[in-house]
Amino acid sequence: MSDEEVGREIDQYIKQVRKLLPGNFETEDLLEDLRAHIIESYHDKRRSMPTEDKEIIISTVLEDLGRPEEIAEEYRKERTSPVSPETVKKSMRYVVGRIFLSIIVIILASYVVSEITEGQVDFFFAIIVLSVFAVIEFFVRGWQYDEKRVSSS
Repeated sequence: MSDEEVGREIDQYIKQVRKLLPGNFETEDLLEDLRAHIIESYHDKRRSMPTEDKEIIISTVLEDLGRPEEIAEEYRKERTSPVSPETVKKSMRYVVGRIFLSIIVIILASYVVSEITEGQVDFFFAIIVLSVFAVIEFFVRGWQYDEKRVSSS
């Protein structure tokens, strides 16, 4: 078995795992780490068993890791661990604090813009525009970090 074929075996394994996981940033990080782990394990086994066939070595490495379904299940267990009430409180404090600070910044920035432009930009118009940007930023940041900041009722 050539190195190219070993690479294809690894790619095939990674594809199988990818199909079982959600498509997000964390999944991509997990798959990159998994690939690095497989390659490292493969090279370690090659050094310890230089006469062994590459096909047997890569098969052993993948068997040691487990089936893709097992990896996906372990990932799901890790992600769905119960959330403690203390974590919920901290999260709520963070959101409330962030909203409060955003309101203060919006009001101050609107005042400064209104004063600098000598009234050409209306204070209330500046508040509306900056509020829209703050809301957009809030949701984009939540999406980037895969946090659910707003629960649907």
